Amino acid sequence: MALQRPPGPLSGPSKQRNRRRNPFWRFRRFLFVLFVCATVAIGAAWAFVSQVELVEDDFDDLIETTYICTADVLRNCGPGNAANELALEGEDRVVVDYEDIPEVLLQAVIATEDKSFFDHRGADPGGLMRAAYQIGRQQLTDAGGSLQGGSTITQQYIKLVTEDDADALTRKAREIVRAVKLEQDLTDSLGSRQAAKEQILTRYLNRANFGRAYGIQAASRAYFDTDVENLTLPQAAYLAGLLRSPNTADASDDIIEADRRRSISLGLMVEQGFITPAEEAEANADPWTGLIPDSRNRTGLGDVAGSEYGSEYFIAAVRGQLDDIYPNGEYFTQSLRVYTTLDPELQELAYRTVTGRLDPTNPFMPLGSLVAVDDNGAVRAMMGGADWSTSQVNLATGRDGGGSGFQAGSQMKTFAVAEFIEQGFSPESLYESPFTLEYPQDAEGKCAKWKLSGGVSNNPTRSTHRSVYQALASSLNTVFAQVAVDIGATQLADMAQRLGIESEMLDCPALVLGPNAVSPLEMAGAYANLAREGLRLDPVMIERIEDADGNVLCWYPVDSCESGTSRIRRGEQVVDPSVARQVNGALQGVVTGGSGRAARLIDEETETTRPSAGKTGTSQFNRDAWFSGFTCGMTTSVWMGYPGVDGETPRYMNDARNAENGLEDFPTIEELFGTDEYNSRTNGNGDITGSEIPAEMWHDFMIEASKTLPSCEELPTERPSDGQRIVGQELLTTLLHCTEPDPAWLATLPMPEGEGGEGQGDGGEGQGEGGEGQGEQPAGDGEQPADQPPADQPPADQPPADQPPAEDPQAPADGQPPAEDGGDENALGNGIVGVSFRRPALNQQQPEQPQPEQPPDTPPPAPTTTEPCIDVDLDGNPIETTIPVPGQPDAGGQGGQQGGQQGGQNGDG
Repeated sequence: MALQRPPGPLSGPSKQRNRRRNPFWRFRRFLFVLFVCATVAIGAAWAFVSQVELVEDDFDDLIETTYICTADVLRNCGPGNAANELALEGEDRVVVDYEDIPEVLLQAVIATEDKSFFDHRGADPGGLMRAAYQIGRQQLTDAGGSLQGGSTITQQYIKLVTEDDADALTRKAREIVRAVKLEQDLTDSLGSRQAAKEQILTRYLNRANFGRAYGIQAASRAYFDTDVENLTLPQAAYLAGLLRSPNTADASDDIIEADRRRSISLGLMVEQGFITPAEEAEANADPWTGLIPDSRNRTGLGDVAGSEYGSEYFIAAVRGQLDDIYPNGEYFTQSLRVYTTLDPELQELAYRTVTGRLDPTNPFMPLGSLVAVDDNGAVRAMMGGADWSTSQVNLATGRDGGGSGFQAGSQMKTFAVAEFIEQGFSPESLYESPFTLEYPQDAEGKCAKWKLSGGVSNNPTRSTHRSVYQALASSLNTVFAQVAVDIGATQLADMAQRLGIESEMLDCPALVLGPNAVSPLEMAGAYANLAREGLRLDPVMIERIEDADGNVLCWYPVDSCESGTSRIRRGEQVVDPSVARQVNGALQGVVTGGSGRAARLIDEETETTRPSAGKTGTSQFNRDAWFSGFTCGMTTSVWMGYPGVDGETPRYMNDARNAENGLEDFPTIEELFGTDEYNSRTNGNGDITGSEIPAEMWHDFMIEASKTLPSCEELPTERPSDGQRIVGQELLTTLLHCTEPDPAWLATLPMPEGEGGEGQGDGGEGQGEGGEGQGEQPAGDGEQPADQPPADQPPADQPPADQPPAEDPQAPADGQPPAEDGGDENALGNGIVGVSFRRPALNQQQPEQPQPEQPPDTPPPAPTTTEPCIDVDLDGNPIETTIPVPGQPDAGGQGGQQGGQQGGQNGDG
């Protein structure tokens, strides 16, 4: 091998090469520029990638639908059994796990959206090129074209999570970067690419918009009324086809487009080997089996189960409480499960009870409301209105439901009895019960002049004293006016508030007649607290709230979820149990022998009577009529009347008052309710009181509801103790002692209809809270028209000699009694002035009889008379007008009952 000599002067110059023949030399400048550009591009890309942050996914806090369920749903409240759904901005969604998604749906989505989903790392270059090609060929929306685009499922998920508003090219670039980063991040954290892919697919299907709903579970319910795990092949293919443009392919609106979407998904499933051609053909031929129309109401409350029975009013009240519990609207986003107390069967019963008596389609008919609560304070039925679409005012909740509430009427007398007993007085205390009573304005001007009617009689030959027991049973206004003065208006209001009445109350004794506005929900709660022997448990409509996983967040919340941490409600003892039991005894007497006889729970099949207790109530001029009461296990309050509309002339359940207000064309009570059924109960007087239709509705509801309640042998009642003070006991010494009247003389006397004497107990104060057996005006808290004097009194312009001229006995709507100080020392009620209601001088024509000497402390014997009278002495013999045993029938003689009916113009309520 020859050695090559180095170039040098001896060898001569080297042969010169032709560099232009080297392509790298020839393009050196271009390559340099290209290298610089590539370096810059790579650097820019690296910088871009570095700057694109992976958006934190709030999947665990994903907005889900909150569901409200009724009491028949004990667990697993959800889309299949909910009474109402709450979704923010229409985002109806329920999150499901990967294991709950059927394979047929996963295959349909992958085939339609991203066939290489399990192979790529977040971005698919082939998919991008395919999308560009299809766009160029304008085949994306062609009937034979594929729905697949350039975005992978991971990229689509990134798009759902972010709110990137950059231009299309920049946004697409960010999606690609984020998709790659997300898959790598999940792979690292979960340990495998398969787990990362499953996580992404689960999140995507739970977030995706399917038109009618968000998320695959809610979509399955919205389109096919089934859970996602039950989807069939044609259903799954259709839902997969909705992902690209859901609002244009709802089968209820465009069946052709829906067919096309389903067909494309099925064809792609065949291409990728998920199904056979035979399965494709069968699925394509499916006539949309199971598809339900998109008839959901998405405005207002939305769809409410049981709306045909007025359940919207209850659901609206529950949603109002959720607003208080979650003031920032979190309940729309936290996927809560709200278990309520409403019993659907009792709700239907309440609706049918009220609408069966009060026709909601008749614009002249009074409205009605009913609320029932159980022993735990849970609201089991709430009839707040008959038609939510017509009126959203909840009659059951008063001011909280958009209304103004209704005057309580004589139901406030119950609280007066409770305060009376708590102050140490016995309900056996006696008060005079004149037919009319008047209080002047107090010295401070706080309580205006108060004139009222509604007592026994002003007949000087008849006994007019009554015990508090009897006065409550017959709802005697004039007795309770005196009771209210004796106990104090402030103390009465305090007792009512302790028992659950939250409305503003008048600080005057007239409060006892119920001018304050209350709601049936308040009244049901207050009477339930008495039934519970003074243990206060406010009515609740929500039993518990759970999260989506079934964890209990709180029990019985009202305004804070932290307020209920125990399933057992403790309550507060607001009234001594002994006091409550005595009140319950008096209330039982209202039903067994007083104004509430129509509410007696007599089972005609078994001929048994279930113990019950309650109180009637009627506001001024019969605008409102009530019955509230209880039996073992349940308390119910019923109201009926005219709530009034701004700008309209007030309406009353009183023909005379409507005529005075210019409503001559307004139907009469007889025209509204019919002569045969109601005229006998209203005494033909053209008015409705609480002792009539409300008591009957209460009976109708409770007699059926009691079939679901525990057996009831007796209510918690108690007799007064020996240590309680008895007011007015001396009245027993002032009664007339009857001698045997001359039968011939009796035969000459006219016998008006209803005559028959007092009977056992309080006799003729029976049905209609009325009369004393001889057609006298009844006990009651209604208003006596000035032109209709009591039957045993002359006209108003001809007063009897022993009675001052009668003034208009109608009390103003907001009539107020005087302050508690002052008053005639001979009058029973502290503060009664002007007229003493002691018995006037007895029969002056009766010859004086010699009287034996009596011990100094013995009261003088009462004179005798041959006129028909009440024969009662200190021993109560031979005819009782003393205190009836609480809960025992106060059965008056037949004639007395008829007299009460004839005298019922002024009957209670």
